[in-house]
Amino acid sequence: MSNIEKTLLSVLRQGEKNAVTSKKLRALTGLSERNLRKIMEGLRRKGCVIISCNAGYYTPANAEELRKYIDRESHRARSVFYTLKSARTLLKNMDGENNGKG
Repeated sequence: MSNIEKTLLSVLRQGEKNAVTSKKLRALTGLSERNLRKIMEGLRRKGCVIISCNAGYYTPANAEELRKYIDRESHRARSVFYTLKSARTLLKNMDGENNGKG
């Protein structure tokens, strides 16, 4: 784990009411908004449960916050999946057209 990752994890607090703004995290680490989001995603993929909201970043303080986060992320994942449905259909049609010209 990098020093920046360790710093971020040490600053995060439990509970939405204690969320740390991205502005504060960026000031502390010198990261850009994009790099902060990238590192947070990396920490999540390593197993850290970090929730983001309009107020900032935090770790869940209870099952309700965790459930809310899971529901929101699941909804987002379903939305992306369904958004890709039309692109998959178009690709299938394009592949079919190419196979017919062979």
